[in-house]
Amino acid sequence: MAAHAHAFSGNMEAGEFLKFLKTRSNEERWQLVEGVAVMMNPPTLVHQVIALNLRDLLKAAIERKGLDLTVVHESGVRVPGVTHFLPRPDLILIPELPDTKFTPNTFSSSQKCLRHRTQKG
Repeated sequence: MAAHAHAFSGNMEAGEFLKFLKTRSNEERWQLVEGVAVMMNPPTLVHQVIALNLRDLLKAAIERKGLDLTVVHESGVRVPGVTHFLPRPDLILIPELPDTKFTPNTFSSSQKCLRHRTQKG
């Protein structure tokens, strides 16, 4: 008979976790859960398709309703007052911040800037 799983609580806090991340490869994906640094498996193709479809549905609903929200993906989250938890959810809904309405020109300008820096450096 299998033993019951026990909840495990580590003692790593956000600051220590962020320092730890600097020692890891950029290809690795980590999150802090209950004070434990947990390496995340790469998402499957099906998982990514579902997440992006959900993102598109959320964006369309937000626009239809005229809500001041932004859908963000592949970003970490900090919960105020919670020091042992830095998750990396698939999608996040956040209040729209000033100057975050991007247009195709915004991306074109940043790409030109990046190309210019790359050519100089």
